[in-house]
Amino acid sequence: AYDTRSVNTKEGIEADEARWMMSQKSTRLRRWIAEAGSWCVLVMGLWLASYPDGHGFEAVGFRWLAVMTPSADCWQSIGAALTVWSTRRVSLIRHSLEATPIQYLGQISFALYVVHEPLLQVFGWVCTGDLAGYFSRAGQDMGFTESDGAAIGMWMAFLFLTPVVVAVADYAWR
Repeated sequence: AYDTRSVNTKEGIEADEARWMMSQKSTRLRRWIAEAGSWCVLVMGLWLASYPDGHGFEAVGFRWLAVMTPSADCWQSIGAALTVWSTRRVSLIRHSLEATPIQYLGQISFALYVVHEPLLQVFGWVCTGDLAGYFSRAGQDMGFTESDGAAIGMWMAFLFLTPVVVAVADYAWR
């Protein structure tokens, strides 16, 4: 019950300020607890979603889950649901997913899905193989190992092909 008679007195004003300060501290504490709980649910969801498809009873950290049910589909589904639920409530994740580049990728995602495989089949694997082969041979002349040269070639192909795939997907989306 709020006593309106004490508002005009010095003690009443101080009491109102003290109540207001306590409510602000309480609100901040509740928000912090909610955020921490959402982070815990996110981590639990990601962990459950990583349940191995086969031999979960042999994987460290999943043995006790395999005793309850060895089905990977069960644990991965629960993990996916927890992850989706918590991403809306974890402010860092929510703000990251609301960023303009991520929103744009969400808009063209189906077009990316449709065009990436034909582009990889026509250009991607040839380009990747050629660049990896070239840099693995040239890398020996430049002073690094054949496997490092192949990795550089694959990264070069990735850096070349990704903008091409996104551009074609954008064109298909529009």
